[in-house]
Formats: sequence, structure tokens, C-alpha cells
Amino acid sequence: MKMQRNRAIDIAKGITIILMILGHFNSLWNTVIFYMIFSFHMPLFFIFSGYFYKPKTNREFFTNGYNRLLKPYIITAIIAIAISFICYNKNAGVDYLLGALIGCMGSWNPLIKTYELQAGPIWFLLALFWCQIYYNIIQRKCSKYSTVICILLSLFFWKFSEKVINLPLCLGCAFTALIFYEAGKLLRENGIDSSRYRWTLYLIWIAAFHFTYLNMAQYIYTWFPLSMTGAICGTIAIYDFSKKISTWMGISTLLIYIGQHTLEILCCHTIAWISRCYILKMLCIEETPLNMDISYAILTIIYTIPILIFKGFKPYFIIRK
Repeated sequence: MKMQRNRAIDIAKGITIILMILGHFNSLWNTVIFYMIFSFHMPLFFIFSGYFYKPKTNREFFTNGYNRLLKPYIITAIIAIAISFICYNKNAGVDYLLGALIGCMGSWNPLIKTYELQAGPIWFLLALFWCQIYYNIIQRKCSKYSTVICILLSLFFWKFSEKVINLPLCLGCAFTALIFYEAGKLLRENGIDSSRYRWTLYLIWIAAFHFTYLNMAQYIYTWFPLSMTGAICGTIAIYDFSKKISTWMGISTLLIYIGQHTLEILCCHTIAWISRCYILKMLCIEETPLNMDISYAILTIIYTIPILIFKGFKPYFIIRK
């Protein structure tokens, strides 16, 4: 039986992908808004992916993941590598090539320092691809203890990736995300709307982004228990807000559409991240933090629109019922 689509989840994903773009603004660095966004924005996508988890063969997960996640990753990486070589220089191209092979947004790992070798925001595609496969194996082999196994693996690979080696192809990030994937499945089984004391979850989230910093791509969880719990509570808070605005027909329709195309936006956001310095130089615009931020947002929109048009995009005032 097919699970009925939850409008609030699509809206929450739409809100979060917009917040992700804002979270990459230099002008918001080290502000409360920055820590609030990072406290939940990438975990939310793992959580809602786990929410819709259905057991399949590993072959099915690999095939579906290849078409939906790996292909966009490879295509985006190739475009970004070409831009780096053509618009910048050989060193920039090689650096992005290595970053794409490592597959993360940069890590402070003391053994292999890869902070300057970054794949950009598309690291998420690789991490989700592997996370889905790992999780399916756990469910097929020992579903009874899946929660304990996911917590232990997340803990181990968080520290392993932070202190020992940043595994290539985002394998470490994928293992660390298992706890979020499992949380999504538990939210579905126990009812995402079932909690009676919602306000306590909001307080936990507020405490998390005030007192901790979570950055999945760089394996930063300044206080692991609160960071992890706060990410889950933050996801629920955004979901609750999305439910409240789901009746606002104009804005909710647009956010639903955005939420259903977050992967395309993520890929275009990565191309914007790579190309913005070149575009600003070409237009003779000074690379101030504000100009960099504005160009990041505008280029993401410019790159995304042709793809959405190709996929049958219609403005929200046309698709509105």
C-alpha cells in the first residue's frame, strides 16, 4: 500500500532547502541564525528519507540510488570540475576533482586534512546513497536491534572520521547519519504528530543551537547527545510550523514544489558555489561578503530554473487550485 504524501513534509523540505542556502551566506557566519540552521538542516533530509523507508533488496536500493543520487552527483561534479579548470586554473580543477572523490564539504581531520578539498553541498547525495544502503542491510539482517546498531555506528564513525581518517566517498558521513535515518523510521512508526508535550521538544532544539554546533559534512558535533537530539527536535519543530502554514494556499503550493525538487536545487547551489567568484570578476563586481552572498542566491535560482522548466515547471499561481 502506497504511503499518502504528507504535504507538511514537502513544505518542511522546501523551507529547509531555502534555509540551507541562507546558511551558506558569509554574512550569517557565527550568528544565532547560522547555528539555528545548521542545528537541523541536513539531518532533516536524512530523517525524512528514513520516514519513508521501505525494505527492498540491496540491488534495488543501489539501482534507485544510482539513478536518483549518484548520477546527479557525477554530473554536477563534472560540471564543477570543468568550471574550475576553464574559469580558474589547473590547481583549482585538481583540488575540486580530489574534493569530489573525497565527497565531503571539508574536514579538520588531523591525519588527512581535507578542509581545502571540498565537493560542495552535493556531499549530501553521496552520504544519503550509502546511508540508505547501510540502513537497508541493518534492517534486513537485524531489524530488532536497529536503533542500538545505528546509534553505535553513528558514534563510532563520528569519532573515527574526526580523529583517524576522513573516509573517501563520504562513507563516514553516511554511517554517522544512520541515527537520523533511524529516527525518521521511528517517527513514522510512533506517529510524527503523537507527542503531547511538543513544547519540550522546541526547548531542546533551542538549547541545542544555543550551546552546540552541528556540521555533518565536517564531523562537528560539539556535544554529541544534545546535537543529535536537537537535530531531531528541530526537524519536528519545522514540521509543526509547516503544518500550520499548509493552509496558506499560495505560499504552501510554492514550498511544496520546492520541497519536491530539493535535489535539483542542491546541485545548482553547488554550481553557484563554484562559479560565483568568476561571475563577479567577469561583471567587475567587488567580492565583498554581501556581493558573494547575493550572487550565491541569485546564481542558484538562475541555474535551477532551466532544469525545473525542463521537468515541467509551472509558476505557483498556475498550479494553484
